[in-house]
Amino acid sequence: NSRLAQELEKWAAEKRYKYAVLETAQKQPEAIHLYHKSGYTVIDNYGQYTDMPMSICLKKSLKPD
Repeated sequence: NSRLAQELEKWAAEKRYKYAVLETAQKQPEAIHLYHKSGYTVIDNYGQYTDMPMSICLKKSLKPD
């Protein structure tokens, strides 16, 4: 749900986080589409997802209010 993601991003920006990072599965095209539409870009897999080729990691810069 994009409204839930927007609220989480707003909260994170208020806490002065500079960006949001998330992971989803390659087989979740609807989620990937939603994240791209919401301004997320694909990044290298990180942490526990580094060696998981079926994972896709994304990142979005946050702007504080």
